[in-house]
Amino acid sequence: MSEIYPNSPLFEVIFEVMFSIEPVVECRRDVFLDLIRKDYPNVLVPEITAGSPMALKPYRFESTDNSSGVMLSINKFSYYTRKYQGFELFKKEVEQLSSKFTKAYPMINKLLRIGCRHVNIIPFIRTTDGCVPLDDFLKVEIKVPNSIPKKYSNLNIGIIAEGSGYSITTRIETIPNYAQDKEVILLDFDYSKIHELLIKDVVEYLEQGHKKTKQIFEEIITDRYRNYLKDEAI
Repeated sequence: MSEIYPNSPLFEVIFEVMFSIEPVVECRRDVFLDLIRKDYPNVLVPEITAGSPMALKPYRFESTDNSSGVMLSINKFSYYTRKYQGFELFKKEVEQLSSKFTKAYPMINKLLRIGCRHVNIIPFIRTTDGCVPLDDFLKVEIKVPNSIPKKYSNLNIGIIAEGSGYSITTRIETIPNYAQDKEVILLDFDYSKIHELLIKDVVEYLEQGHKKTKQIFEEIITDRYRNYLKDEAI
């Protein structure tokens, strides 16, 4: 999350806006696609699920290498990338996509919610007694009764904290990574705002979310792990 650690654990970054249900999104989906087709030519149509409104399921427009894309539904628009190259480039893309969204849907100007999410994946090796070496990576204190052992074989922690005009959800969870046959710690931050939002101010909201999430990340990781992220000897 720093700009940019050589060994960054950042797996995916998503910026999302939600608005009141607007049928014109479906009617003019092709207009929006024409504006972004050069960079996101692959069209992925949502699957139909019984009991789930089709209009609320997003179409996905992806880059040719599937590393980034745009999702669009009748009440939601988002940009995501799994190839994060720094905040300034991410912000620039959000700004350009928001401008194209506004061009395709000029009637949408008020937002219900914005979300800025950073998903980090931290591989780990268990200790000799089969526990998660959390202290090697994160400065997280878990207060439990003395009768509960302070060694953890798995973790699943979720915290929703309210700030001034925003909230941030933090998840820390141990999960298997089947693709690499390893276990990882999921460190997931989801910053959101829900009050009196305007689409013209999305870049400002993004900057606020990035600043707060970066601050939390820098404060939660250990110095030892930070040295590893910097590719320094530990």
